[in-house]
Amino acid sequence: MFAINDFDETQPGPWEWDLKRLASSAYGAARFIGAGRSDREAAARATVASYRRWMRKYAWMGNLATWYATIDMDAVFKALSSDARARAKAILAKAQKRNHLQVLDKMTDLIDDQRRIIEQRPFVVRTTHTWRGRPVEEALGLFLEAYLSSLTLDRRQLLERYRIIHVAHKIVGVGSVGTRCWVILLRGAGEDDPLFLQVKEAQPSVLAPYFPVKPAYSNDGHRVVVGQH
Repeated sequence: MFAINDFDETQPGPWEWDLKRLASSAYGAARFIGAGRSDREAAARATVASYRRWMRKYAWMGNLATWYATIDMDAVFKALSSDARARAKAILAKAQKRNHLQVLDKMTDLIDDQRRIIEQRPFVVRTTHTWRGRPVEEALGLFLEAYLSSLTLDRRQLLERYRIIHVAHKIVGVGSVGTRCWVILLRGAGEDDPLFLQVKEAQPSVLAPYFPVKPAYSNDGHRVVVGQH
């Protein structure tokens, strides 16, 4: 599936490829929920028609206007039918009630008075060393230091107030099979001030073999982050 957040590729290449992937994903999503062929085709056409309509609108907008253009929940609600809008609002209301303490209770256990990430084998596994034999908390501490150095000063000063409590190895999704990924539990001012971070290995863009260009970023992680921004 190719969704809106997959436009983080930021690798030069034919824009038509992304549009074809997006339309195909709309067709596949409709098939997954049991829609008939005519509805699947209508979903793909509606996706492309919306893309065309918005591109035409953006073409007449100024640079600053397009820079600050965002997709917010009100825009999503307007695009839905009345029934779907009611369900979406209920889902949003439920999500807004969640906080980091609920995540802490869901993802961790108290073991010998210490918070530890819950194992969910084979998807989440506690581990002590990397495949090269380095203590995993030490290795991730080095990753964290490198990450801190890339942040703006205000965010760096905030994150520096947290310390690593526990880490676990995590199995990634289908699109990232074979890459390394960890979840880190950090603690700030106390037990009620947790922070979860994910450290994930970035791969070269799927377009890279077909459109080799001089890299504009220091590594693929940098490329993905800039693309998300």
